[in-house]
Amino acid sequence: MFRALLAFVALMFPLFLFGSALVNVVVLQAAPATPAVLLIFYGLILAAIARFFVLLPALSATESGPLLRRAWTLTAGNFWRLLAVLLAIVVPLFIFAVLLIVPVAQRLPPLPAGGSPQVQQLAILTWLRQALPFLWGLLFLIWPLVMGLFAGASVSAWRALKDEPVLDIAV
Repeated sequence: MFRALLAFVALMFPLFLFGSALVNVVVLQAAPATPAVLLIFYGLILAAIARFFVLLPALSATESGPLLRRAWTLTAGNFWRLLAVLLAIVVPLFIFAVLLIVPVAQRLPPLPAGGSPQVQQLAILTWLRQALPFLWGLLFLIWPLVMGLFAGASVSAWRALKDEPVLDIAV
């Protein structure tokens, strides 16, 4: 899995570098094509995540060889279904995390308005020093749920794409 993730990061790194540079140039120019460029950039990233990343846990546990190539061939023609699987995992977890984080964030002191930029930066750093232990602690508690859901969805998607029989637990 580590090798597969490293290959995925090596594949995505140039896309992020080139895309970020392109987005920065377009945004700095205040071009009218800014929304279209942003949509294309994030669409390419989302497509790569859906086509490569969703199946990596299942492929790394069951198959050998070049996993990214195998993920690409298995996911051909199934982008929208894989995107739906990815969103079905991420959106509820995001809502759950927000529901946990908002009460914690409301207990923190509000950021002061006004003042010099140095005073504002100091206030933000103080606020972050108070907030980050709580936020990271909550994310630490949520992370096993995220990994379990993602690995289970990856195996289910892999079995469906490979035409494997579905496991019947009612027997």
